[in-house]
Amino acid sequence: MRSILTVLAVLPLLYSYSSCFKPKHHNYAEIVETLKEIHKKCPEITKVYNLTAGKIDSTVLGNKLTVIEFSTNPGKHEPGVPEFKYIGNMHGNEVVGREMLLQLADLMCDEYKKNSDMFRRLISMTRIHILPSMNPDGWEKANKQVISDVNLVCMKKNHFILFTDIIGHNFFNYLQGKDKNW
Repeated sequence: MRSILTVLAVLPLLYSYSSCFKPKHHNYAEIVETLKEIHKKCPEITKVYNLTAGKIDSTVLGNKLTVIEFSTNPGKHEPGVPEFKYIGNMHGNEVVGREMLLQLADLMCDEYKKNSDMFRRLISMTRIHILPSMNPDGWEKANKQVISDVNLVCMKKNHFILFTDIIGHNFFNYLQGKDKNW
C-alpha cells in the first residue's frame, strides 16, 4: 500500500521524468499506439486489452476502451493480489488525466526495466490496470469543437475577448442582438 501511495505522490513529477514520452494531447489512435509501444518495451509485465460489456465492445464512434495492465503475471487473476484501475478522461475535455496516465504507464515500464526496487515491488505485489480514456468519443468531439470555436476574437470596450461556447457565452446571439449581457 505504501508503494501505491508513493507512486501517487510522484504523479505530478511525471512530465519531467519519463525518458521517451512526448507530452502532448494524444488523440485516440495515438493513445492506442502509445500503449502498444509500452507493451513492446515490457511484454513480460504488461498486457494491452479492450474493455467489453456483454455484446458491446466499442463506443458509439467505434473506438475501443483500451487498457494496459501491469503485473508479473499479466492477464491472469491471482486471488489475494490487490487490483487497481486508474481511469482518465471521463468527460471529453479532461485531457490532463489521460496524459498523466499514459506517462505513468511509460514510467512504470522504464523503471521496471531499470530494476527500480519501488516499481518492481509495486508490480509484483499488485495488478494495475490503466485506462487513459474512458471517453475517447467525447475527447474527439471536444477537441474538434475547440478547434472550430476558439478562433473568434472580438474587440469590446478596448479589450480583446476570446469567445467560445466553452466559457458559456454565445457570441452569435450577441451579434444578432439577442443577448445584451455582453
